[in-house]
Amino acid sequence: MRSIGRLGQRLGPPRPRPRPRRWGRALAFGVTALAATGLLAAGGPPSRPWTLDAPALPWPEGLRVDRVEVVGTVRTSAAELEPLVAGLRGQNILAVDPYAVQNRFEELAWVERAKVRRLLPNTLVVELREYRPGAVWRSSEGLRLVASSGQTIPAADLGSFRRLPVLYGEGAPRAFAELSALFAEAPELASRLSAAVRIGDRRWDLYFDGRLRVRLPERGLEPAWRRFVAAVRDRQLLARAVREVDLRHPGWLVVRPETAAAAAGERT
Repeated sequence: MRSIGRLGQRLGPPRPRPRPRRWGRALAFGVTALAATGLLAAGGPPSRPWTLDAPALPWPEGLRVDRVEVVGTVRTSAAELEPLVAGLRGQNILAVDPYAVQNRFEELAWVERAKVRRLLPNTLVVELREYRPGAVWRSSEGLRLVASSGQTIPAADLGSFRRLPVLYGEGAPRAFAELSALFAEAPELASRLSAAVRIGDRRWDLYFDGRLRVRLPERGLEPAWRRFVAAVRDRQLLARAVREVDLRHPGWLVVRPETAAAAAGERT
């Protein structure tokens, strides 16, 4: 008994066991997680988009733009394309911003839309959609080429577009897109349109074959156009001696023959 008591005095009271290190790490991780949770709850720092910055050294051959394919060109010249293509060669293909490249190509005079895609490992494909010429606008500043979409095209030489119809009147290019959509429903009439006059920037007067005048209404344009197309197809209206067709009255198609005796016209 005595030996046991002395042993207890020598050893002293039991000491607390040291906490394992893994608990300390877990506690530190928990504090960090709570702090991060607090930042998120408070809104945290603003998120930044992921970016890839190209290094100053040249990129390896497998990650470099070595080829640029441009498809869909009809009137855009090689001289216009070459500076844009040359600026892309040698760049890191993963760092190229397709939308920035698209915007640069869409600044070209004839390009309406551009689409850029990567063809790994080293090729960029640029697909272009050019404007489709629809008419020539005779404005106070001279002749302007107008696309079917209504956009004016800064073309210098209009000699190859002499067969297109001529637009007159203020606001004619802006309203021409709607007129083009109507002709898409009756393409056989598009080639026979000589001129289109915008009246007060409200409605159209159309001239076919240089002689027949068709007065379209300010409102209800589509129904009126369908009545005219039906008359052309069913009654061969363009083949008859008619000088004017008036569609300005809802539900009516007023035909005025070329003969003076029938100047009062007939209603059908």
